Amino acid sequence: MSVSSDDEPLAQLKRKCNLRLTNFQTKINKLQLYLNDQASNNDIFMIQSKLDSVLELCAKIECLKLDYYDITEDEQIADNDAEFEKMEDDLEYLKVSFQKILFLLNTADNVQMHKSRIPNEVFVKLPDVSLPEFNGNIDNWSNFKAQFDSLITNNSTLNETQKLFYLRSVLKGDVKLVETQEDTFNSLMKVLIDRFENKRLIVSNHILNILNIEKIYLESAKDLRNLLDTINKSLRGLKLLELEANELVHQILINVVIQKIDKETRKQYEMSLTTNELPNWDKFIEFLRKRSQVLENINGTRQQTRVKITSYGKNRNFMLKSTSKNICVLCKGGHAIYNCSAFLEMTPLQRFDISKHNRLLCRNQNIGSAPNADMTPTLQTGETPSPSHPVTPELSTPSV
Repeated sequence: MSVSSDDEPLAQLKRKCNLRLTNFQTKINKLQLYLNDQASNNDIFMIQSKLDSVLELCAKIECLKLDYYDITEDEQIADNDAEFEKMEDDLEYLKVSFQKILFLLNTADNVQMHKSRIPNEVFVKLPDVSLPEFNGNIDNWSNFKAQFDSLITNNSTLNETQKLFYLRSVLKGDVKLVETQEDTFNSLMKVLIDRFENKRLIVSNHILNILNIEKIYLESAKDLRNLLDTINKSLRGLKLLELEANELVHQILINVVIQKIDKETRKQYEMSLTTNELPNWDKFIEFLRKRSQVLENINGTRQQTRVKITSYGKNRNFMLKSTSKNICVLCKGGHAIYNCSAFLEMTPLQRFDISKHNRLLCRNQNIGSAPNADMTPTLQTGETPSPSHPVTPELSTPSV
């Protein structure tokens, strides 16, 4: 079958994009090879050149990603995103690695050493590498200390005075006021360790952060991303404390997180399972990531329902005006929420939370005088629901 004339330009664009993508991947592989085999040669100018190449690739890949979105079908975007995400992760690792090498080389002792080896070479001051900061949040202590130890504490080219200067410069907030009897690096670090390296409390906080993730009632890409960020941050903090997750922990986490996601997302996940075997944690997280991307794509093309609050008289009676009366805010079905089976199956407290979250509750004492026919009043305490009063029925358990 011959390709139509309209399809030829699109096919050519796809081929060009694929060639650029392959070219970028080849360059990334070469940079990784250099980092593994030759970066230890302490050639400060070559390292800077490689870092510049990494930054240039980051910008080009971002442009290529936008080109792909213009020529790729919606169902293929998730696959392309995964490939771009891997390349971006590789580039981020390369950038941090080269910056770390430059930081170690760009010290007074190291510069002097290079000057003695190459006396006629002109040396330039390189941009400073930002150090991790600590504001006293115990949840961030493990991550901060691991990075600071790697860059400063274990740096043999720095003396104690320099280390103390760097440590004080990264302390922010109240923790900056910490004082010691001896004004030395080791004494200050010991005080910080004694105060913040409370392993039992840190572990407890990370676990509670996961258990206390707010339940998602409605499909939301943003809420799913926040859920994933919280999980990844807590697991990374536990890993820094040498607490690795095993298969039992993964199964517990899956069951905990499933209770936090919305009903439709849970339904989609159950449908994705093809056997009765135990679900895989990594595949579960990947499902949630792709699910958030799908919801983000859908929400980008859907006109959001606008809620307008209007006040009347001294009582400021709040009412709801919706541009789509017959769309359920909970399941997106073609009915009002008071007819939604998912809403009626919830506990009274859950129904109240949903109503409050979607601003379906109001204090309307002058329903008959509302001048706008599009506005639908909600119930006051003790009133009986009726079809003419459809927004939120009483919050007690529905009778059967």
